[in-house]
Amino acid sequence: MKTTIDGKTYNTKTALKLVAYDNGLYTTDFDYCSEDLYLRPKGGYFLHGEGGASSCYSKKSQLNCTVGSESIRLLTTDDAKEWVKNHCEALIYEWIFEQTKEGSQI
Repeated sequence: MKTTIDGKTYNTKTALKLVAYDNGLYTTDFDYCSEDLYLRPKGGYFLHGEGGASSCYSKKSQLNCTVGSESIRLLTTDDAKEWVKNHCEALIYEWIFEQTKEGSQI
C-alpha cells in the first residue's frame, strides 16, 4: 500500500518491515486484524493495518454497510515503542530499538 500524508510518501514496498502482528483469526472473519510496523527509508515509523468489517479498520461502503479495509497510520517513536510492547515479546522490542535508529536500516 502506498499513501501520501502531509507531503510525505509512506509505501510498504520501499519501507523496512520491522514486525508483523495479527489476532489469529481467519482473514474472512469480521473481527480479523493484522498490523505491520514499518520504518521509512528517510526515517519515521508507520503501521499498515487491515481488518474485517467489525475491526478497527472497517469502513462504510457505498451501500451503507460496513466492510473490511486497510490503512496506514503514522507513529511517533514513542508510539512505535508502545505498539511493540503491547504486541510483541520483550526480545523483539530490544532487537528493534537497539538495532535500528529512526532513519536507518538494519
